[in-house]
Amino acid sequence: MIAQVNGRTPREYASDLLAAGWSVLPIKGDGTKSPALNSWTQYQSAAPTPAEANRFWLADNIGIGIVHGRVSGNTEAIDIDNGDLFRPFIVEVERCEPGLIDKLSIIRTPREGHGYHLIYKCPTIGSPQKLAQRPDPIPENPQKRKTLIETKGEGGYTVAPGSPGCCHETGGFYEHIDGPALTELATITPEQREVLLRVARSFNEILEEAATTVGKPQGEHHDGLSPGDDFNRRATWEQILEPHGWEHSHDRYWRRPGKINGWSATVGCQSQNGTELFCCFSDNAHPLQGASGRAPCTAYSKFALYAVLNHAGDYSAAARRLRTEGYGDHLPERVHDGGDRYTPYGNQSEQPKPRKIEPLERIPIERLMEDYAVLHEPVVEGWFRLMETVNIIAYPKFGKSWFAYYLAYCIVTGQPVFGRYAVKRGKVLIVDLELHKNLISSRLRTVAREMDLDVNDYRGMIEVVSLRGKWQSMEDLLVSLSDVAPGEFVLIIIDSKYRLGTINGDENSNNHETHLYNNADRLGVMTGAAVLLIHHLTKGDQSGKRVTDLGAGGGAQSRAADTHIALREHEDEGVAVLEGAVRSFAPLKPLAIRWEFPLWRADEWADPAKLAGKQTRNEERTAERDREGTSKIIAALVKAPATAREIRRQTAISKDRCDRLLDKLEADKQITATTIELKGNTCRQYHVVDEQPTT
Repeated sequence: MIAQVNGRTPREYASDLLAAGWSVLPIKGDGTKSPALNSWTQYQSAAPTPAEANRFWLADNIGIGIVHGRVSGNTEAIDIDNGDLFRPFIVEVERCEPGLIDKLSIIRTPREGHGYHLIYKCPTIGSPQKLAQRPDPIPENPQKRKTLIETKGEGGYTVAPGSPGCCHETGGFYEHIDGPALTELATITPEQREVLLRVARSFNEILEEAATTVGKPQGEHHDGLSPGDDFNRRATWEQILEPHGWEHSHDRYWRRPGKINGWSATVGCQSQNGTELFCCFSDNAHPLQGASGRAPCTAYSKFALYAVLNHAGDYSAAARRLRTEGYGDHLPERVHDGGDRYTPYGNQSEQPKPRKIEPLERIPIERLMEDYAVLHEPVVEGWFRLMETVNIIAYPKFGKSWFAYYLAYCIVTGQPVFGRYAVKRGKVLIVDLELHKNLISSRLRTVAREMDLDVNDYRGMIEVVSLRGKWQSMEDLLVSLSDVAPGEFVLIIIDSKYRLGTINGDENSNNHETHLYNNADRLGVMTGAAVLLIHHLTKGDQSGKRVTDLGAGGGAQSRAADTHIALREHEDEGVAVLEGAVRSFAPLKPLAIRWEFPLWRADEWADPAKLAGKQTRNEERTAERDREGTSKIIAALVKAPATAREIRRQTAISKDRCDRLLDKLEADKQITATTIELKGNTCRQYHVVDEQPTT
């Protein structure tokens, strides 16, 4: 029996596509997505006849391929393999060219995490090309790359909706989710196509060509940090670009002086040695260069950009000026600093520097016992002490930050945590790398109000550092907080750990995690405070894991922290189990806590032994997709209130799933809805609860 999709056979779908002008191919049903033909090159120049097409789909489990290029009316597809890039891609395209997204036929692919094909016609198309890649090294091939976005144009093909699930290795289906049907494709202009390609290239993480051409001079080398390297670490793009008339367009995009709409450059890319880069696409951004040869942009480090904009590219003059402004270690004035030379293979001129190793202090045991007889004072009794490092671990969007805010207010007011764990009263510093300042303010007000606190209860006791959009490594944070007086704070909260790495770091590396926690320990010793890092769980079922094994990343994180506090799912809705692994206290008994927005409260009735049970593979996958969907919905609503239809458009979540997640978020009081009139129709507009005006 021939497989059917939505009540129709692949042959019927293919017949419609052929009639609409497409050249079509049979696709193998073995999950390889390969044509079920010995050769298909003839169909790149001429579509099959109806009789040929009829024979293609006589067998069962045969999918449909659509050939792009002139043979199908100048069709082309933007193939987004990384589903996480889909929403930022369409948001930026809409920002640059309003209405363009509506002209694209959007096909969701069944790959894990989903991919997307954005299909259109255009008078000008090209051969398939890779637009965005990132490093994906393996031991056998250190230069291996993963393609994130590419085109399928002349000589390329994609699998079409109507193909049975056996055509993809996941067993899933290709679905048309938005825009014109494939049989009714819209035609875009070459200028609009260029917008799509340029936005796609902005996600590229690999530079094919050196962008800054002046490197550190060869010859004599000196110990210490050069002004150029120091400037690369500490300067912000705003302080370099805004004095020269550049405007921050959106997120990581920048617009050159004189340009009204769209963008001219992007930040967010890094060289292989971890230096942030500014990628200029515009050819009208003098004195900066734009696209060059095969390279879609010219990339500049912060130091190179500063030198070109302020010193006509004279790197020596730029370095001398920066030294007078406090950048770099004190080096001989004859050092000629030209910044780094960036190539696809890292900094070729960088020289290893000798490490200065201090002699180790050996303490006789009797003096150790006498001089260090007293433990550090507890910050939260039974949990952690001054100068200890702490992980707070839970799923994304599970209330970790809200929990940390509650903990902060308990400490600054002296309230026992959950009415049972005594605290050391003192000041708290919150270092936030995720949220905008107004959202931090809104959340802190919401928690204080729910705890029935007056501003005089915590006045002068909490300080906040907002670093959203200002990436810092743990090394940078140590420098930035060097003015904190020892004993000024009892707790420093870092929200969130995944945004605070180490220079050249990778969260999944044990070396990275060891280095990060060593620096967290240094921060604790330097300030005298406990250091709390908000962390996320690994993916998959957690019910059988120990508390120390729950955190994502390299295994060193499970051993480096003094305390792990985990919020684990309970079998009852809205309930979690707080479990701890502590180094300097007796074992912490599990505690059931219930989520009552915006606080976690002790639940005396729930059994803390009843963790959410192990899920089937399908249940686990559904739960993971729901968590991802919830994160996408919240992210969309943080930007602006939206209707369900607009949320689906931004997030590419199916209608049934979106409606179910919206109902759950509303029931959990994370969002609320108001009734509005839109184009003559009554509909519901959703808002994030803690974004509502306060009275």
